[in-house]
Amino acid sequence: MSNVRGVVIAVLVVGLGLIALRADAIAGSEGAQVYGELCAVCHGATGNADGPGSAVLKPTPRKFSSAAIMSPISDQQIFDMIKKGGLGVGKSPMMQSFDYLGDAKIKALVAHIRDFCQCQYEPATGP
Repeated sequence: MSNVRGVVIAVLVVGLGLIALRADAIAGSEGAQVYGELCAVCHGATGNADGPGSAVLKPTPRKFSSAAIMSPISDQQIFDMIKKGGLGVGKSPMMQSFDYLGDAKIKALVAHIRDFCQCQYEPATGP
């Protein structure tokens, strides 16, 4: 009886793990899709700030592929910039608000943007 219980528990744990991996994959693909549709035109397909719309923008779009640029920026700051737009966070009015996407899609987009730099938030240290 205890062997059956162990097998059932193992199957449940593996199943839940697969569901979690699938949810991450869906969120990742959703972030990539939204990025391709709304962001790549300015920020570039690979986050190098070289999209076709970037040439006429002042200031130029943020380079998401740069860890030096992106590491000091928290995921919450990226989220807020996307949701509220540049004016909403005291930055360039050229960055529009995408609040209509909803929080889940914005979080997926933040995760996708983080993939470009392969970095995480590192708070500045010093005096």
